[in-house]
Amino acid sequence: MVRLAGFIPMFHSSMKAVAMAVVLLGLCHAFGAAARAQALMISEFMASNESTHYDGDGQPSDWIELHNFGDVPVNLVGWYLTDRADAPTKWKFPDVGLPAGGYLVVYASNQTRDDYVDRGGRLHTNFSLSASGEYLGLIKSDGVTVAHAFAPVFPPQVRGISYGAAADRTTLGFFKVPSPGAGNPVTPSAVGPLISRVTDSPQPLPGDAEDIVIRAQVDAFVSPVASVTLHYRVMFGAEQVVPMTRLAGGQYSAVIPHAAAAPGQMVRWYVTADDSLGQSHNPIALTYASSNLSPIHQS
Repeated sequence: MVRLAGFIPMFHSSMKAVAMAVVLLGLCHAFGAAARAQALMISEFMASNESTHYDGDGQPSDWIELHNFGDVPVNLVGWYLTDRADAPTKWKFPDVGLPAGGYLVVYASNQTRDDYVDRGGRLHTNFSLSASGEYLGLIKSDGVTVAHAFAPVFPPQVRGISYGAAADRTTLGFFKVPSPGAGNPVTPSAVGPLISRVTDSPQPLPGDAEDIVIRAQVDAFVSPVASVTLHYRVMFGAEQVVPMTRLAGGQYSAVIPHAAAAPGQMVRWYVTADDSLGQSHNPIALTYASSNLSPIHQS
């Protein structure tokens, strides 16, 4: 009896310990599952769509891509997307699931209806994105907790180029080849200065004995502009390179001498620019015939 009496308390104590261990394991599992269920981020977005990706209505709307990098599916019902830090519940998700490792593209098309779904069955928000840069956040269902955000604002955007996180989920940058609904590259794209307003129709049209003056607007994007270059070719001859001179307001200028081309010969040119990091932007190629014909864009 003494031994049995001594044994019963020990057995009872062991059962309590096992029960507590089971409870703790259950709590750990619950907390772990909850943490995994919240492994969501805004992985990519485009704030200035240039017909690179269309919504279900055939429109080049802004878009936002979410990525569930966890190992369990997540139902986004009651979560929010917003472009204002002071309005975290601006657009509410309906009952939509995001599988583990999956992606979801939501179109930021400034709809008047919060529940708008296009003809392709794709979700649309009641706000659009500002290419000049603004806040963008994914908010949990409590309407307060920020799951992920570009804050205080994301940087100014480039038309037709997306922005987001590289494959490591931490390195941010631009992507010249957007990938909505799929994984992003290992490293962001190199995006140099922005080139615009390249001379395509010299006015007045120069005569055969007059130089062709080429101008371009070149603006710094990520880093300061280091150099701007005019490239031109007469007919199918060798390409000539001329450094462009900086004028006021980000304008650059260079001259193609009239002696470079005989009357009626075709002249083609394009402009490149490098920043202080050695990054370049896509050139714009143009063609001009020296016999007073207007230049045409080259594909």
